[in-house]
Amino acid sequence: MKRVSRIAGLATELGVTMGLTSSGLVFLGLWAGRQLDALLGTKPYATIGLLALGVITGQVAIIRLAIRSRQYLLTQEEHEFTFRDAVAGLLTAGKALALVALPALLRLLGLWLDGVFETGVLFSLSLVVIGLVVGVAGLLHLAETVRTSAPKR
Repeated sequence: MKRVSRIAGLATELGVTMGLTSSGLVFLGLWAGRQLDALLGTKPYATIGLLALGVITGQVAIIRLAIRSRQYLLTQEEHEFTFRDAVAGLLTAGKALALVALPALLRLLGLWLDGVFETGVLFSLSLVVIGLVVGVAGLLHLAETVRTSAPKR
């Protein structure tokens, strides 16, 4: 019975992670495409392209996550799923969500700075690029941290 509840808990966590990952990447592609279209006047080409890229990237990410999770469950010995594990998973998901939202927050800061200094889109574009680089690097680091802290097989 413990194994069934453990698998159910892991499946729920996996489902939430997959949903947040795929929807986050789709919305990020949509948002970035709209911003790029507004800056460059290429409506709707950048939106369509980056939205499609977000969908494809989201699907690849959840497929890879499903494969890794299956391998983990097949090779993992009995491990009790605790409240501490659930809290750690929620904190990791919160960190990932903050890193995904970073470009949007920096875009708002850039818009304000562009208005104050009357620089067109200089700050907005620069801060979005910085946010994307930091966000992707942070997500890769977070994924590597989670992967290496998992129990050894």
